[in-house]
Amino acid sequence: MGNLTVTQKIGDEFKTWSVGENIILDMAMGRGKTFFIVNVLGEYAEQEGKKILYLCNRSELAKEVFTDIKETWGRNITVKTYQSIQRDIQKGVEIEHFDYVVCDEIHYLFSDAWNDKTDIMYKWLKDIKFAIKLFMSATGKSIFQCIKNWGDYTEYIIEPDYSYIEKIVFYDDDQYIERVIEQLEEDEKVIYFSREIENAYQLHKKYANSSFVCSRGNTEYKQYITKGALRDNKLTNKITFTTSVWDNGINIKDDKLKHIICNFEDLVILIQSIGRKRVGKITKDGFILDDNDKVTLHIKHWSKQNLTQFINPKRATIKEAKKFMDRDEEWIAEQIDKRKKHINECLYVDYEKVTIEMNHARFVGIEKEVKLLQYAIDYGFDKYVLKGLGDSFIGKVEYISIKEEEKKSDLGKYLSTIIGEKLYKQQQKELATVVNTRRNGRLLKSVEAVIGGIKDEKLNYTVIAGTDWDRTLEDGTKNPNRGKVYWMIVEVVG
Repeated sequence: MGNLTVTQKIGDEFKTWSVGENIILDMAMGRGKTFFIVNVLGEYAEQEGKKILYLCNRSELAKEVFTDIKETWGRNITVKTYQSIQRDIQKGVEIEHFDYVVCDEIHYLFSDAWNDKTDIMYKWLKDIKFAIKLFMSATGKSIFQCIKNWGDYTEYIIEPDYSYIEKIVFYDDDQYIERVIEQLEEDEKVIYFSREIENAYQLHKKYANSSFVCSRGNTEYKQYITKGALRDNKLTNKITFTTSVWDNGINIKDDKLKHIICNFEDLVILIQSIGRKRVGKITKDGFILDDNDKVTLHIKHWSKQNLTQFINPKRATIKEAKKFMDRDEEWIAEQIDKRKKHINECLYVDYEKVTIEMNHARFVGIEKEVKLLQYAIDYGFDKYVLKGLGDSFIGKVEYISIKEEEKKSDLGKYLSTIIGEKLYKQQQKELATVVNTRRNGRLLKSVEAVIGGIKDEKLNYTVIAGTDWDRTLEDGTKNPNRGKVYWMIVEVVG
């Protein structure tokens, strides 16, 4: 059944889990994972005199979980971030014993580019034998594959239901974002997840009724963060601009949120961002979607050139990591001599030990990202996204090309200025260049190609060709183009 909650999916099986077992919860967002941990497993653990450690990747998520716990009993559940446990391990602090270790948003260990030591937590979790370990994520398939190799595991899967997405629009230019904003209905809201913080901030400055959200760790922009951008799970302003800081740990239950814009090329962040809007509710009968709460998803359609720019640094990182793994001593010595703490996303220098350390978890994550981006390059970013969402969007996908619209507009304006003029060889080349019809990358200059190019743009113009046999020009002088072929732009009526 597609409408099951986590509690329904697991049933009473949690009572049979064994110490050291790895429990994988590959669950769609909004299906009650936290509810199950706090209210079902938490109650059972307390009755059994057992303790739960609940790990989160973001402080905002930790606060939300802590609030949920505080509203119940919570005496046997401790909430911490992965980073805090990591720091304790690095300092040699003994970690308190827990009977259950719950790892929320576990994909963090593979995908976080800001913490170069996520492998410390990866190794610690892998080596734990004294507890039942639960790994939860809606976007964790890559790390789940690794966890399955750790030992005994039980997997529970609930696939996402994206039927609340009314349509997906792929756009090619950031001008489109402002078009969406300016076409909002009076009672509609929009949230824009931006990969460029400066872009988000500049748009926030432009639109008065907007909120701006980024990491409080960003020293340059934290002063501009809108306080209370989300209250009681509702967006306080009509427009919200945020970075990936809101890609998890935030639940938006706002039926006025009708548009989600996202320009991340990373599918994990994209899916997590989509999942911030919670459209269903959990009832005694299961998970139920509200058929009236629909949303339009607007996704930046990255070109092959863009995707190549994204993938090349990751390939360079893999190449450097392999030099380290092959123990290229000359290269290692060069990196240490540079006195840089971070070499790349998965290599860092430990100057106390005078050596390079590698984050193997992040390395695996980067390898997965390269494979995914290569798929996007080979088949198109839209196909990559639609495949990743794992649902059928037939008839629900649109493409808006601002660049093509501008090209059409510019071409139309150009053609209107030369209607009725006889265009000879040089002007014909200029017209063919403006129309820009190509085959296998080569510019086509024939009149048929130019006519076809104008027709493709659905403009009310065409080209007629003829030979100029006039002996003189209008001013009575000799016609230098007599006997030459000309083209002429004419309007098409009807």
